[in-house]
Amino acid sequence: MSTGMPVPYVSSIIISTALVAYGYTMMVRNRRRREAERMLPDFLRDLSDYLSFGLPMADALRNLSESNYGPLSGNLATVNRLVAGGTPVSRAILSLSRGLGSVQVERVSSLISVAADAGGSSPQVIRSVADFAQRLQAVANNRSAEMKNYLLIMAVATAVFIFVIVIMEVRFLDAISAFSLSSGTLLHGFGYHAISSAFNLGLLVSSAFSGFISGLIVEDRPGAALFYSGLFLLASSLVLLAVVLA
Repeated sequence: MSTGMPVPYVSSIIISTALVAYGYTMMVRNRRRREAERMLPDFLRDLSDYLSFGLPMADALRNLSESNYGPLSGNLATVNRLVAGGTPVSRAILSLSRGLGSVQVERVSSLISVAADAGGSSPQVIRSVADFAQRLQAVANNRSAEMKNYLLIMAVATAVFIFVIVIMEVRFLDAISAFSLSSGTLLHGFGYHAISSAFNLGLLVSSAFSGFISGLIVEDRPGAALFYSGLFLLASSLVLLAVVLA
């Protein structure tokens, strides 16, 4: 077993906890963005239906506020308040994407803004955008399902790597250290601890990097990926700390 000081591992636990906390906040925001994009096709189809019935854009948006469109609902209420206060619909609708961080919702808001000014065939245009958004959502859902499998593979690979390093710590390096002590070679002492620390540092770096890459693929946002990076790093740190203290 390692006789090194646990301070580096305690530090990595603190760092990983901070990464998990920050990454979780970013992941919640990212999930909110995804939910808004998931509800966007329904919102657009309902808007197109109201406009097809001959309702003005302002009345259609007011009627839509009675439905639940997830994160879009709060922004839709803001849009209706602005319209009620005298703001033109073409300007107020741009608030639909506020705080969501979604390029897709921003583009749709701009399109609705143009449609509000143009009139004419806007129901057909919005319906076409709804269909396109639905196809994008189907692609995103398929990709998300595939990436969850990748995350599982990375988690298992990291767990196996942790197991191998622990076995080397507990069995292999200690056996070499005992042999070096009895034979008088230089591996015992500084050399032993240097090798042990190199293995452990490699595990921590590999875990953090694997978690970040996995999170980046699953969440497609660097901030949210830090949650997985911190989670992988935390698991490795706790295992190594337990080995050191055993």
